[in-house]
Amino acid sequence: MSNSPQIARSILGQQLRKFRKRAGIGVAEACRETGISESKLRKLENGTNDAVKLPDIYACGTVYGCSSYEVSHLKDLALGADQAGWYHPYDVPTEFAHFIELEGAARTIHINEMEVVTGLFQIPEYIEALRASATDQEQAVDSSFRTLRQRRVLDSVDPPEVTYVTSESTLRRQVGGREVAQAQLRHLVVMAERPNISIHVVPFAAGDYPAMISPFIVFQFDSEFPSVVYMEYGYGSRYEEGECVNYQLDVLKRTMPSAKPIGEFVNEANLLA
Repeated sequence: MSNSPQIARSILGQQLRKFRKRAGIGVAEACRETGISESKLRKLENGTNDAVKLPDIYACGTVYGCSSYEVSHLKDLALGADQAGWYHPYDVPTEFAHFIELEGAARTIHINEMEVVTGLFQIPEYIEALRASATDQEQAVDSSFRTLRQRRVLDSVDPPEVTYVTSESTLRRQVGGREVAQAQLRHLVVMAERPNISIHVVPFAAGDYPAMISPFIVFQFDSEFPSVVYMEYGYGSRYEEGECVNYQLDVLKRTMPSAKPIGEFVNEANLLA
């Protein structure tokens, strides 16, 4: 998690809240004893304070009666939280920065996106073709950054397990024209040959299926950071945890019997020229 400042901040906040409650100390008392303002303490515990200061962390550790090991762990998290993300030199919208930190830190990624190829697998030409209909915020993120993001996730030394479920309509849609669409399709087939990547397609013949309504991505981690589901809708997006994650994973599980591995589907449908 050291390469993800946002996740380090979130875990740090969870730990600070846990240690405070373990000590039986309320927010007001914690603020008096540590000298930290209430707004700052709440931001620390919620993982939304961009400037994490070690003196504040040491003060919390002392007041909460943390062991030397626990203080050392808090220090490591604070140092990780105070680093700039790899994307810092780019003009990346805040919401997208949070998304790519989750994506880069996840151990497992489950993707449900039924109408366009999901961003993690888009080729540059496909990205450029989509820019014409993108929002101003989406257009602000150039294709070279998106390609770098893909390499950092998919070509890392220890890449995540990725399951991607899409629809036949995604593969047949001529985004950017036939040549671009064919190149994008070949890329998906090649990516699905990697041992850590599974791409499945729901054919038209399957009729309706549980995952056909809304796109979502579930991120699962190998640390104390909770699983998160990212959901998109007409005018924005949101993140959820807990039962919502379980619900969306069940949606994917119930959809999989209707889907086919992309290599098998492409061959049967004769989609590649």
